[in-house]
Amino acid sequence: MSGEEENNRIVLNLEKKDRKKGLKKLSDLVDQFLKGKYNDFAVYFEKPLRITENEFENLIGHYNSSRGQEDNGVFDEEYVYIVNKEKTDSGKCILSLKRLFLEFNMKEDNDKTIYIIHYAKGLSEKTEIPEEVEYNCNKLQ
Repeated sequence: MSGEEENNRIVLNLEKKDRKKGLKKLSDLVDQFLKGKYNDFAVYFEKPLRITENEFENLIGHYNSSRGQEDNGVFDEEYVYIVNKEKTDSGKCILSLKRLFLEFNMKEDNDKTIYIIHYAKGLSEKTEIPEEVEYNCNKLQ
């Protein structure tokens, strides 16, 4: 496996035998991102990373919401994680969010779904819950 890293932007050139190493590197990066080690990152695969459905589900873990779109069999998905909630002195609720973006396509191989990941990126943000939405900051999950 070869790769270059600059400003949290990683380009990986994976050989077929490096699939598990590539998945481990991506999984570790996503975990570190969600735990706050990085505010953002981007991983581009010169040769797409092929993973199983179980590996894909383990990669994205438990997220709070998702949205995406599909264009000619290529999926652009966004997974949103609430990593922190804080209530300000004025009673407003501020959420710290992590957004994980994945571009992939899928194919069936021996009755199993294979995810073919082209890139992954993560962005962090803080957002205030609008006053018109009746949320108790302590009850948000």
